[in-house]
Amino acid sequence: NTRARALIDRIDDKVQLAGIKYMKSRKVLLTLIGEGDWVTELQLLLPRHIVGPHDPLEEEPSSRTIRREQDMQNGLGEGFCVTSWIWTTRGVLGDNSDALLNDAVRVEWAKAHARSLRWSEEVLLLKEEMRRVRQYLDWRAQWWEAHAELDHHDKGIVEGACAYAYRQSAIQHALLSRFTALWE
Repeated sequence: NTRARALIDRIDDKVQLAGIKYMKSRKVLLTLIGEGDWVTELQLLLPRHIVGPHDPLEEEPSSRTIRREQDMQNGLGEGFCVTSWIWTTRGVLGDNSDALLNDAVRVEWAKAHARSLRWSEEVLLLKEEMRRVRQYLDWRAQWWEAHAELDHHDKGIVEGACAYAYRQSAIQHALLSRFTALWE
């Protein structure tokens, strides 16, 4: 939607201008007062710090694993998230009241807690699914072995069907072994 894109672009422009204003103000303060205790609270603002209260893209690219990069590109999961320092600085809202910031942090905590509970449930479901897959592969291998014997007058067909059934059984056993090794 063009209208929505234009609105997002305007907001991004305002955010970038606020970042530039912050950096200029910090530089002036550093020139006038010099370094002091305020430097730990009004830190150097980098482009990677200008993100929402919770953004998985905010973390350092060098700290990401190749697998994590691929997962992020595929839109999978948020295994680990870091909140930018700008959301934990006192007085960030500009009204000398951190009540709204505390509410925002509580909301982020609640979201993280809910994600944690969902992930725990997903782990349980995945383990059960893995158990069932292994049980199915074992059953299927036995099924092929039970169907190895064919009642037919042509000995070549019987031998071929028997070989095919044992081959399928071996494939099922190989899958079972491979999955067991991967999952345990």
